Amino acid sequence: MSNVRVGILGYGVIGRRLADAVNVQSDMELTGISGRSNSFSLRDAMWQGYDIYVSSAIGLREVAARLPTIQGEFADLLAKIDVLLDCTPSGVPQQHRELLESVPNLVTIVQGGETSGSCEASFHSMTNFNEVAGEKRIRVISCSSTGTTRFLYALDRAFGVQQAFVTLTRRSADPGKLSKVPLNSLVPTMGPSHHARDVNSVFRNLRLASVSVNCPTTFGHVLHFQVDLQGNATRKQIIAALQMIPRVVVGRGIRSTAELAERYVELGRRRGDRPEIYVFEESLAVNGSTVMAAISVHMESITIPETVDCIRAALRRTDDPWESIEKTDRALGIWRSDASYSGPDRSLQNGGSNGLNANLNS
Repeated sequence: MSNVRVGILGYGVIGRRLADAVNVQSDMELTGISGRSNSFSLRDAMWQGYDIYVSSAIGLREVAARLPTIQGEFADLLAKIDVLLDCTPSGVPQQHRELLESVPNLVTIVQGGETSGSCEASFHSMTNFNEVAGEKRIRVISCSSTGTTRFLYALDRAFGVQQAFVTLTRRSADPGKLSKVPLNSLVPTMGPSHHARDVNSVFRNLRLASVSVNCPTTFGHVLHFQVDLQGNATRKQIIAALQMIPRVVVGRGIRSTAELAERYVELGRRRGDRPEIYVFEESLAVNGSTVMAAISVHMESITIPETVDCIRAALRRTDDPWESIEKTDRALGIWRSDASYSGPDRSLQNGGSNGLNANLNS
């Protein structure tokens, strides 16, 4: 079977990470990057050795003079690919929709900033992998929703979740988007936040409510959970269930998102990325069937492995989500355990507890 040909529109916070992620997958090839002709990010993509396409023919000759690897326009890229990863800012994907729908068999995957109604399906690797097979326009849910889904999935598969409530303390923006960050303010949602609805688009029948507050920080989100299980559990059982799930790290000794960000840099992660959710073990409290915990979510990188999985799911490259998750995580260096890889129906004894735990706790 030939490799999936992937194109990326937009080479910003998400686009550059996805380019690197696709580039190391053995069953995919990165065909090219497209963006505005005046975007400095295209120069960065050129330095990485990627082929460049511009989203408009205006100034094409001038762009070619400073970007030697330019191959043509956005439409030229679309003719060469199987999947487009649209990494443009919220609202922009709709501007290209007519052009994209004119390309037969093209699959377009957009990010969580788009509304669920703008796509045929929403996606999370662990909860609805096979539901997006054959769909042409798919949304990978947002960073906070991805983290929430992973955490609650782990508890639901082990114990059953009766209901849950999550409070999100959100960093206001990525580090480069300073104009969006309140300098001296906490900005709460007025009523429920959208995150519970977002999670329910991929994790149906889960009783979940959410609220959020934006704060002036750029290190990442912190999510506080109160979860009512369908039966009693011990703290040890909760930790074991969380450690069994890929892309989840249970760690001790780190008390803040600043310390967490520094630790991942010291571990050698490029850009300091942490696509795993980090569960603060000290925050974990269990009282009968009620679990309370805090986790950290890195908004710049958490959806990257899910997006790679979405490519395989949409093109029916496998119907086993755990096969795709393992393939993605091995290529990205996320999974570092010598234990056999864990799907949801395998025993805790053979589980794939994340090898990063030892490094983060040392």
